[in-house]
Amino acid sequence: MTSIIAFEAAARHGSFKDAAKELNVSRVAVSRQVRNLEEYLGILLFERDANSAVLMELGRSFYQVISANLWAIAEKSSEIAGTVPPEVEDQPLAEAADFDAERARVLLVDDREENLDHISGLLGSRYDILTAGNGADALQIIHSEPLDLVLLDVCMPDLDGFEICRRIKAVGATETLPVMFLTALDSPADETKGLECGASDFISRPIVPGVLRARIKTQLDLRQTQKTLEKVLKRRGDRLQRLEDMLDKMEAQIQAFRSG
Repeated sequence: MTSIIAFEAAARHGSFKDAAKELNVSRVAVSRQVRNLEEYLGILLFERDANSAVLMELGRSFYQVISANLWAIAEKSSEIAGTVPPEVEDQPLAEAADFDAERARVLLVDDREENLDHISGLLGSRYDILTAGNGADALQIIHSEPLDLVLLDVCMPDLDGFEICRRIKAVGATETLPVMFLTALDSPADETKGLECGASDFISRPIVPGVLRARIKTQLDLRQTQKTLEKVLKRRGDRLQRLEDMLDKMEAQIQAFRSG
């Protein structure tokens, strides 16, 4: 690839010296790379003299083969590196800013109806609230509804909160769903167990409404940041694949030129 870049610059400038200046290397280095390419192709690309490097007919043909691909590759490489102008690059931070936490969907899981009513009253003006009174119903909702957060009691008669959390984290589709325990348990051992199950937070009753809301907001912000990063990585991965496809295409064209 170094030889291709040196050749393209020399062909475009019609001078090894000017190509060297653009690439910030010595004239000798450019000449050496072009020689390597000529040996690889088995042809002469330039007619050289002391002051210039003039493309020969085969050199012009080869330049036409690689120049458009090389610029496309350079542009795609810049996108992957994040160096394209702001108007060209996608704006992932704008996606994060557009996230409306007011519309986040929060599932409350507790076997006591008064607890569900209490927490729904505290959060209902800010979020879309779903409720479940047992573990089976909770898991059914989790696997069928789009959710942003689960608030989970521990002590329930069928499946306890620890087991529900383990099952959430054991499935690929829900493993990144944040879970917060909201429970009367308050021992360090219980908190440790909850966090080891994969919970993002552990809040013991009695509840302080302001603290609860702040900690929920923190988890929702973290989830949105994670989603944004996943989108950025997917875009970068797609661009990298397109770049690899371009390189493969250019290599095939070079081989065809060499064989012809």
